[in-house]
Amino acid sequence: MKQFYVYILCDRPYGYLYTGVTSNLVQRIHQHKSKVMAGHTQQKNIGHLDRKENQEMEASMEVQSNRTQ
Repeated sequence: MKQFYVYILCDRPYGYLYTGVTSNLVQRIHQHKSKVMAGHTQQKNIGHLDRKENQEMEASMEVQSNRTQ
């Protein structure tokens, strides 16, 4: 089973939010903080990890398929 993370970044309390999904959370947060890629998080200086949740791919796909039935 492949694991992935759903995460929320913010710039400050009650400020801008960014949500994302990745299989390598440490690398992805580093990319946001170092502003490697141009985009929303770079423009708004978003880089503080607010929340994260670990999921397994097969379990999530099963839940999704049950919702569509």
